[in-house]
Amino acid sequence: MAVRVDLAKLKRQRSEFGDGVLVLLADCADPSAAEILGAEADFGFASGEFKGLSPMKAGVAPSPAGPVFVLEPAPPQLWAWLEELARRLDARGLGGTLTAATPAKWEPWFDTQPPDAWIGVAAFYPGWRYHELPRWAWDDQVARDVPRQAAQWCADGAERAFVHAGILTQVQPTDLPEVVAMATKHTGLTKAYAGGPEPERVRTINFDAGGFAGCLVNDQLSLIEQVQAVSAVFGWHPELMSHAFLRRFYMSANPQFLNKEWGPYPLSPAKWSSPRNTHLIDRLVLDAHAIQLLTTRHLERAHNLDAWTITEVAPDRHFVTAPDLTPWLTGPTPDPDVLAQARADFGDMIATPERLEELKTSGTT
Repeated sequence: MAVRVDLAKLKRQRSEFGDGVLVLLADCADPSAAEILGAEADFGFASGEFKGLSPMKAGVAPSPAGPVFVLEPAPPQLWAWLEELARRLDARGLGGTLTAATPAKWEPWFDTQPPDAWIGVAAFYPGWRYHELPRWAWDDQVARDVPRQAAQWCADGAERAFVHAGILTQVQPTDLPEVVAMATKHTGLTKAYAGGPEPERVRTINFDAGGFAGCLVNDQLSLIEQVQAVSAVFGWHPELMSHAFLRRFYMSANPQFLNKEWGPYPLSPAKWSSPRNTHLIDRLVLDAHAIQLLTTRHLERAHNLDAWTITEVAPDRHFVTAPDLTPWLTGPTPDPDVLAQARADFGDMIATPERLEELKTSGTT
């Protein structure tokens, strides 16, 4: 077993790309190859202008063909650096060829979606605050199941699929569950896109290291059909969720990128979803939403939910739905009067600086 370097292909790509190369470790069957490669590539050039600096820029991304990574800059010393990397991988028991990877070709119809057209669900799974590994690298049911379930949902009916785990790679839709599972376990931060232009449809999923999973849909479907499609997220181990909510998002189902027109929020989305505060998400919600998964601890802080439909979906987990979705979802933001009343209904479960501080100073875990 040995790792060789296909210098001819890499040099051709270097001349096309300019100051960088996209490298693939091909023909390596070891499932831990991406992890090993990431660890062994942490060394610098032996000489030249960039002596001591590593050309590894964006980490290692799993792909069906093998681990992919970007190297830049690409001075003449790069070829010696790659030969040294091959020796290190060889010593770790890997085989295969370090060769030029084919860059993913982004599909322009992914970018034609109006930014406020997305309906999505953001779900939060607890525990990362007390663990040194990224949430999706754990060996538990959530980490094993949710990335695959999300990828299967994303790829349903798609013609093309892409994964971004530091590097954009194109995959077959049928391969998406396996690639997303590898990427989330390896990097924690992963986003995938799948769809097709005729009929135009796009679905995206994204994960972060802290236990957040988000899904968006922009199919050529009715409003209710889109809500039904993305509500699949609520079925991905609801008994283990801290919280989940459905709303219109601004291009990404991430609390860090919510449409600003909705605000001002009682507490900033960035602070609410900060790793320092995620252990309180099972008591404090960012805001009132049309459809939410809440814990009993949430409900105990509400003022009056008589107008809402509440259904227990798992022990200590409740599906809470507005009486009418129309004023929440037909435009980019909810009807102001409806939102104000919902905030009053939800009461003390809505996060504010004062409520956050109260729970933190009380020693709540």
